[in-house]
Formats: sequence, structure tokens, C-alpha cells
Amino acid sequence: MISPNSNDGGQDFELNLASIIDCLTVIIAFLLLSSSFVSYGALDTAVAAPQTQNASTGSEAQAQALTLSVNLRDSEKVDLELSGSRSEKRKISRASLKQELESMKARYPGLDGIVLTAASRVEYREVIRGMDEARQVFPAVALGLGGGMSGGSK
Repeated sequence: MISPNSNDGGQDFELNLASIIDCLTVIIAFLLLSSSFVSYGALDTAVAAPQTQNASTGSEAQAQALTLSVNLRDSEKVDLELSGSRSEKRKISRASLKQELESMKARYPGLDGIVLTAASRVEYREVIRGMDEARQVFPAVALGLGGGMSGGSK
């Protein structure tokens, strides 16, 4: 039997964790500070769609310089904002969203994607419903951060 007080050649050591804790503290601080510089403006939610052959026209080159933003303000109101080489803002009802998107697609045939944003009070199912409607017209729908247009939500 070995007694705890016996000195039979075993080494006695003390584990000093202070230096390890110092290193971990520096690493955690670095990770927290560096993560604040990483941000995403939009999340791409596009599903692979079959590509169609389009004749290259001037309106297609113009549409590549355009960005269409759809801001869901609440379950009844939507803001459309076209920016780029042309600028246009509209306030529409939620019920007419698909028709307005089809109208924009007809006017700018090369425009193939939109950025969808929503106010903080919009429910998740409304965002998904808006995204589904937009995908019926545009093959690429990206989810953006924030509430879209400047000018308030009233």
C-alpha cells in the first residue's frame, strides 16, 4: 500500500495555469474585436434556375447597373426602390407586389434579381411569402439587412 506521505521517487509538480489563461484572454479579445469588422449587407437566397439565352441589348447593359430593392414595411405596405442608372421609388400595397414586380421586369428585361428587406415588426412568414412571390418573377432574391428606404416607415 502506498501512503500519501511516502517519498518513493515520485515527482511533485504544480500546474501553473496563469500563463495559459493570459493567452486565452488575448485570443478571445482579438476574436471579439475582429468579428465586429465582418458584416454582410445581403444574404443570397437564390435557387439555381435554368439559364435562358437573351440577345445582348442596350437595355440589358442598363439593367445590370440597376438595383431593385423591395422593403416590406408591414403586412400591408411595401416600398419599391430602383437605384442605379435610373432612380424610382414607389409605395404600393402588399396585394399588388407580384404585379408591380412583373411590371418592373417588363420595363427592365435584363433585371434578374432583387434585394428584399423587411422592417423589424414584419413577421417571418410575411418575409418568406414576399420572397416566394419575388422568386416567381425574378430568379435571384437576396435578403438585405435593415429596413430599406430612407424617409421613415410611416
